[in-house]
Amino acid sequence: MKIINKIIYVISILSIILLGYYVTVLNMLPKKFYIPFIIVLVLWSLILTFMIIKVKKKFLMVLTVIVMILSIILNSAGIYYVYNTNKFFQKLSDVTETKQYYVVVKKDSEYNKLKDLKNKKIGLFDSETTNYKSAVEKLDSSVKIKHKDYDNMSDLVDDLLNNKTDATLINSNVKEIL
Repeated sequence: MKIINKIIYVISILSIILLGYYVTVLNMLPKKFYIPFIIVLVLWSLILTFMIIKVKKKFLMVLTVIVMILSIILNSAGIYYVYNTNKFFQKLSDVTETKQYYVVVKKDSEYNKLKDLKNKKIGLFDSETTNYKSAVEKLDSSVKIKHKDYDNMSDLVDDLLNNKTDATLINSNVKEIL
C-alpha cells in the first residue's frame, strides 16, 4: 500500500471519527437515530479498512481511493453543517428580549413630561413579569409617584379615561391594542 493511500485512509477514518464526535457531543440527533447513525459510521470505517487492506488490484485500489476521498468530502460537509447548526442554535439561545414600556396619559392631559407626574396617581397592571417590575422600579426611581394596582386591563383603562388615575404604565403590546 502506497504512503498516499495510507494518508488518505487515515484522513478518511479521522473525518468519520470527528463527525461522530461532533454529532455525539453536540447532541444533534434524537436517540432513535443516534445509534443507527453510529452503527453506519462504524460499518463504513470497517468497509474502508477492509478495502484498503484486502484490495490488491490497481483498478480496485484507485476505486478505493476515490471512495475514501468522497467519504472525506461528505464527512467534512457533515462536520461543517453540524458545527454551524450548533453555532446557530447557540445564537438563538443568546437572544435577549427587549420590551418597551410607555407612560400613557389622556390626549387632553396637562402632563407633557415624566416629571409632571410627580406625586400623581399612576395605574399599574399587576404583572408578575420581571420586565414589568423592572419598568415600575425605573419609573419609581425617575419620579415619585403614587401607585394604583389593577388586576385587569379594562379597569386600568377605564380609570384613566374617567380621570381616576393620571397616567398608566403599559408595554408596547398593550399600546398597540389600545
